[in-house]
Amino acid sequence: WKTFLLRSIGLDAEKLTPRAMDAFLLRMVPFVERNYNMVELGPRGTGKSHLFQQISPYSHLISGGKATVARMFVNMSTGQRGLVCQYDVICFDEVSGVSFDQKDGVNIMKGYMESGEFSRGKESIRADGSLVLVGNFDVDVAHQQRVGHLLGPLPPEMRDDTAFMDRIHAYLPGWDIPKVDKDLVTSHFGLVSDFLSECWRRLRDQSRLNRLQGRVYYGGALSGRDTTAVNKTVSGLLKLLQPGIDAEIPEEDIEWAVRLALECRRRVKEQ
Repeated sequence: WKTFLLRSIGLDAEKLTPRAMDAFLLRMVPFVERNYNMVELGPRGTGKSHLFQQISPYSHLISGGKATVARMFVNMSTGQRGLVCQYDVICFDEVSGVSFDQKDGVNIMKGYMESGEFSRGKESIRADGSLVLVGNFDVDVAHQQRVGHLLGPLPPEMRDDTAFMDRIHAYLPGWDIPKVDKDLVTSHFGLVSDFLSECWRRLRDQSRLNRLQGRVYYGGALSGRDTTAVNKTVSGLLKLLQPGIDAEIPEEDIEWAVRLALECRRRVKEQ
């Protein structure tokens, strides 16, 4: 089934390591999980923006440059709702070049990442668009950790803000994904992308958290935000793996999802 999902986004899973397959599946989580915040930083040419640009009409790619509060959230003069209300996934491509037009841009974004709500003017507006920040590393991971931290390529107003980092649910290890070349592209059958994107959209209304009750114990080291982040990632991965709402989820699938979710959150926490 994982192979079939990866084929549907155009990849030949037989050529991928299990680690790379996990990373590609993690990329799909924002499509099936509401208000999910993810960062992926890695080398060039690994197809980071491809999934968000080509597969689903419900995702929107913002390429570098200025992100205006009016366009992202709500336009005060016309009352027009912004991108987080219109799309399921908003992806900032080349995130190192992104900056907001207003000083409070990142603060509004932080509030939105925490609760899925933002207030402009008199009203408080709810939205469930997931945010994905995608950017390039120029150096290898070990070197980056010696000279700074793994969130170094983010713009300065995000890079040094620990409250902003804490709201990131998962940090996807972009360096585990191979460069996408013609050998990786599949010639086999998969789901057609408009059907796949509709399925993903329907899955956003469900949750798989009830399946974890009594089966998983995280231990006492996780803060409230850590638990929320891990739960969201696990729920998203299980929805991708077992799309049927009544499907029986075996223990090994839950263990796979929980290990992956804890690792992605731990990477944020350590930075």
